[in-house]
Amino acid sequence: AFHLLPSVEVKSNREIKFEEFIYNLKKSRSNPDDVVIIDSRLPEVYNAGYIPGAINIPFAELENENIAFKLPENKNSILIFYCDGKNCKRSPLSAETALKKGYQNIKVYHNGFPDWEKNQQASFVKPAFVINGIKNNEPIVYVDIRNSAEIGHIPGAIAINKNNIEQFRAQFPKNNFFLKMLRIVVYGNGTYDEDQALEVANILNSWGYIKVSV
Repeated sequence: AFHLLPSVEVKSNREIKFEEFIYNLKKSRSNPDDVVIIDSRLPEVYNAGYIPGAINIPFAELENENIAFKLPENKNSILIFYCDGKNCKRSPLSAETALKKGYQNIKVYHNGFPDWEKNQQASFVKPAFVINGIKNNEPIVYVDIRNSAEIGHIPGAIAINKNNIEQFRAQFPKNNFFLKMLRIVVYGNGTYDEDQALEVANILNSWGYIKVSV
């Protein structure tokens, strides 16, 4: 059954903006047990684009005792929740649930994923999103950064890497609709190529494209 989520106010001392979120995100990469970034959205939404380093714990699952293995044992760890912006109730509700579980340092990146994209930051996607996109013939541009891109690539993918990307700039549409709406997925050989994929994604972001993923 469908249930409306109750409203909950985010206290000013818990809400963080983009700059503070970036600072904590960098801390979470070097100290993953001290700072945990949690995406409160549904799995299918998370799969289609999430902030690199974030784990997915949907609000409805957070109250489940079996979910404890995803949360740090240290109750003083910083937990930062986000979802789909100010109109999304999942991250504030998740924050309240975490407080009830005894966690002391709770933050909410209330502007959430839309703000992440607005600030021209690349997201990650899960393989399920790519598979469904191909299956449903979704209008997604796939960028293959591998040197051997012509071998075993996603149908329709274009071979671009950080060394030759400027040559392709004129081929990318530049009107505001495409800058805001065009989905671009950059890929290589998994985590081996992750850094270069992010470099290429960041270049595309710098050109004005918002919905760029790795």
